[in-house]
Amino acid sequence: MPLALLCCLIVVESSFAQPTVFNKEVVEKWKAYEIISRNLQGAARGTGTLVSGKPRHFLYSYKQNKDCALLSKWESESPNSSFEIILFANSHYAANIKRNRTNPNEVMVRNYSDNKNAPLFGGNTSVYNRVFLESSLHFCCCLMPLTALLTKPEFTVRLTAKDIKDGRELVRMDYQYVHTESVKSRKVTRTGSIYFDPFRCWCVRQINETVESVVHDQVESKYTFDDRFETIQHSSGFPLLKRRTHNMKRRLFRNKDPKEETATTITDYEWEVNNHVPDSDFRLSAFGLPEPMGAPPLPRSHTWLWLLVAALAAAGLALLFAWLKRRRTLASRAKPQVAT
Repeated sequence: MPLALLCCLIVVESSFAQPTVFNKEVVEKWKAYEIISRNLQGAARGTGTLVSGKPRHFLYSYKQNKDCALLSKWESESPNSSFEIILFANSHYAANIKRNRTNPNEVMVRNYSDNKNAPLFGGNTSVYNRVFLESSLHFCCCLMPLTALLTKPEFTVRLTAKDIKDGRELVRMDYQYVHTESVKSRKVTRTGSIYFDPFRCWCVRQINETVESVVHDQVESKYTFDDRFETIQHSSGFPLLKRRTHNMKRRLFRNKDPKEETATTITDYEWEVNNHVPDSDFRLSAFGLPEPMGAPPLPRSHTWLWLLVAALAAAGLALLFAWLKRRRTLASRAKPQVAT
């Protein structure tokens, strides 16, 4: 389909309500990807530099199914770099635990909540949503899925236009998103450009964004981000995240002489599509810890039943073959001999 026709899916006038910015077919593609994404299991390996100039290395692992999610984080710059932090949520509770990387039996609970949607790791994002945000950055912006962002009344589309990036025909959307955080009544203004790839389910190829935080009419900080995403095509028809190149600049105005600091990270992703991850992998007992009081017991395993059925079937086949063999033997003995 020519890019000119694809661009007709976008309504240029920002005065339109946000849900009509994209054609319904595009939004349905995004929603379909969100369902498929819950079958993604994998890892993200990153290298780069901190604003201090020190090297940065990390390994994040992701596990999920349609009802549960798990995120394991290890960072070389962490004061406890010999440990990994594991956050997970199931249908009944959420937990944040710390595990020794060299001795997996050394596990301790850092935080726990009966609310499966509890953030447990700063911010206000649940573990379930956080796994999607980190594993599907090419379908997110402003720290939320595209399907949610475009319904926000605070999100304004300023302009859409065709553009060329790295030899690819893309669609650029300039935007502004203003919201107030409950902490300190902080006003956050995000302005930037999203570059969509209309030939890959309208996934995001690049985001250039400036984030300014204001507290009591005073500018607190200003961040500038340049994110670029490389994808691979999956047999499902959806692109999966392959590499992220992240460049960041910041200025903290609470200092008398704010200096511009920079950091960069390159993250490579590996994915497996598996929709048979059991809920039991997302419980404290999966890490050798007791289940919380009141938590429903794990569903009984029916493995013994299937083994019994298999054994009976094998025995039945053995008896059948033995009977057929005996029948053939008796038949051959009863056959009359022809005189020569």
